[in-house]
Amino acid sequence: MSVIVKDHYGQITLYTKGADSVIKPRVNTRIRNNNMETFDFANSYAKDGFRTLILCKRYIETQEYE
Repeated sequence: MSVIVKDHYGQITLYTKGADSVIKPRVNTRIRNNNMETFDFANSYAKDGFRTLILCKRYIETQEYE
């Protein structure tokens, strides 16, 4: 699930949440490599039977939003 928010400064942000198995492949490789510990924790919890969700955000330029 995703939502786009425009704050009172005009900054547009896309927030996305989903299962770690769905989100991880969609995250930029550089960012994913910097956050491997987070993904490892989520994977570990999932293996233990817990439902895991990852929350991501991305800033969007006005041109892309329009």
